[in-house]
Amino acid sequence: MRQERYKILYVDDEKPNLNAFKSIFRRIYTVFVAQSGFEGLEILAKEKIDLIITDQQMPTMSGSEFLEEVLLKYPDPIRLILTAYSSIEAVIDIINKCDVYRYINKPWVKEDMTIILEKALATYQLQQDNKRLLIELKEANQELEHKVDLRTQSYLKTNQELLIAKEKVEEASKTKELFLSTMSHEIRTPLNAIIGVSHLLKKEKYSPEQEENLNILSYSANSLLVLVNDILDLSKIEAGKIELDKVSFDLEANLEKIKKVFTHRCNEKEIKLDLILDKNLKLSNYLLGDFAKVNQVLNNLLGNAIKFTSKGSITLEINKVYEDEKKLALYFEVRDTGIGIAREKIQFIFELFSQANNRISRKYGGTGLGLTISKRLIEILGGEIKLESEVGKGSSFSFSLYFEKSIKKLVSKKQDKKTEVLDLERKNILLVEDNHLNQYVAKKFLLSWNAEIDIAENGIVALEKMKTKEYDIVLMDLHMPKMDGYEATKQIRLLSGAYFQNIPIIALSASAIGINTIKFEKMGINDFIRKPFNPINLYRVIKKHLRE
Repeated sequence: MRQERYKILYVDDEKPNLNAFKSIFRRIYTVFVAQSGFEGLEILAKEKIDLIITDQQMPTMSGSEFLEEVLLKYPDPIRLILTAYSSIEAVIDIINKCDVYRYINKPWVKEDMTIILEKALATYQLQQDNKRLLIELKEANQELEHKVDLRTQSYLKTNQELLIAKEKVEEASKTKELFLSTMSHEIRTPLNAIIGVSHLLKKEKYSPEQEENLNILSYSANSLLVLVNDILDLSKIEAGKIELDKVSFDLEANLEKIKKVFTHRCNEKEIKLDLILDKNLKLSNYLLGDFAKVNQVLNNLLGNAIKFTSKGSITLEINKVYEDEKKLALYFEVRDTGIGIAREKIQFIFELFSQANNRISRKYGGTGLGLTISKRLIEILGGEIKLESEVGKGSSFSFSLYFEKSIKKLVSKKQDKKTEVLDLERKNILLVEDNHLNQYVAKKFLLSWNAEIDIAENGIVALEKMKTKEYDIVLMDLHMPKMDGYEATKQIRLLSGAYFQNIPIIALSASAIGINTIKFEKMGINDFIRKPFNPINLYRVIKKHLRE
């Protein structure tokens, strides 16, 4: 955590502007001022400056000319430029030429400037912390390489190195969260392209060999996504940032979906999957709760059961424990006839990175994260997960949870089985996305649904396009250079006219940390889709907001 105050250099040929800036911000930052670019360079030669703000229109040396000199000699400070330019092309040219973090319209006001400085310095600190972490990790690796016996390069030794390096990274908890958010975005972004293209390829006809290769590609990408999600879920749980949702859900429908997903995997191994619902469970209402997290636990438990069972059966059983007019308590149990767990290992099985033994890890794979996450999720939901097992005879995982009853009544299960027609009826959609592969994937799906597509590579371009053409919906990536999705949405909603106030804006993000739906509502974002996205989910969200 940084202790000393940030140093800011403010360059402006008008002395009243310098005095005003210094008067406002000197209590928070160490402020240096200069009336020309030449004076600014002299200060930079003596002081380690963290952030530079310069006016563009100055005699003898313009702001952009000053920043070009700065970029050559002092590349580390975050750079901002003040401009009264009305030409967006001129502003973009300055931003690109001088690698400017962002521009600020003149005249500036204290409140906006305060927010801009905080965000810019947070970005600067992240950059500096990442550099420091890389140095520390390099030093740690060098130290470990020296200590580890050169004759043993086994997987366990490598894993130990990673654990020791991980301990060093975890010393800075705030930096860790920012780092994980960045990594989440960087990993999920290419995964979105890989999984999206695999969905596109599945629409085509191939030879059996090509189809097998495609299935391997899709399975591997989804396996990597599961691993990334597990790591990020564990991080959020440890940081106490897991939020519980209270939404209506149809218990039987959700259980049938779970059974359908796992039946195929059971059939491949020629084992039986049974779903048993308590006969005394007469549901007439939807239930209220966070069934998405219950679903995540059941997926982990059923996935493990299938992994460790080679013959016999797997059973998911749900029984009613208690019921009154307002709430319902349910007992969930997942049983298998698999390899089982030794009695002395049961107390360790829910620990982080734990499996019954190394032989199981090598034979069956896995990280040992699934049961740890399941245990902690059930505890957050107000329950306790229990395990009974015997080697060679199988295992039983169970937990009980309370749910409220919704006033919403269940409808008849007799539904129209017609295939869903994916048609966006020539609607005009603006896709705001900086990654070219993700542009390609999203565009292919949208065009196949008969939509009209325009693409903007950042928020600045999106704003210009929206001023010249009316769209039916905007798909807005949140993390982009020059102007991100948050700022672009804010600027759109500030424009006058019902069109800019009412157009649906759907946020897209590959980040799994820092997503706040309450913040979305305040900023005017109507919905959110996490990448990698399922194309059908994307279609349904778009269709939902086109109807509203």
